[in-house]
Amino acid sequence: MFRNCNGFILAEHLLALSVWLLISLTFVPIYIHLQKQYEKSEENKQVTEIFYQYLIDLQLGEGEKNISTLEKKGKRYSVRWNENGRVCIYYEDVFRNKEEICEYIPSEQLSKR
Repeated sequence: MFRNCNGFILAEHLLALSVWLLISLTFVPIYIHLQKQYEKSEENKQVTEIFYQYLIDLQLGEGEKNISTLEKKGKRYSVRWNENGRVCIYYEDVFRNKEEICEYIPSEQLSKR
């Protein structure tokens, strides 16, 4: 069975190892990037929920307009109001980019409640 085997097994193993290394060096960074994108989308979802809950509380008269930061699960998000009724929440995402979510709230809606 091994009569004419002149060392080609080592070459075949090295070739297979190099193919696996190329595959892993290609797909591992892609997988890591996808994981971070997933974390970013989950964080964006959480911030959006916090922000809109804050706005709903404001419109129902249960929240305060003068709050400059919101805190949830140990993270702080800054809230800024403009004089024209635009309110924005600012935060830093997984990639350390500064993100913001803004919404326009007419002052009549807040004063009616």
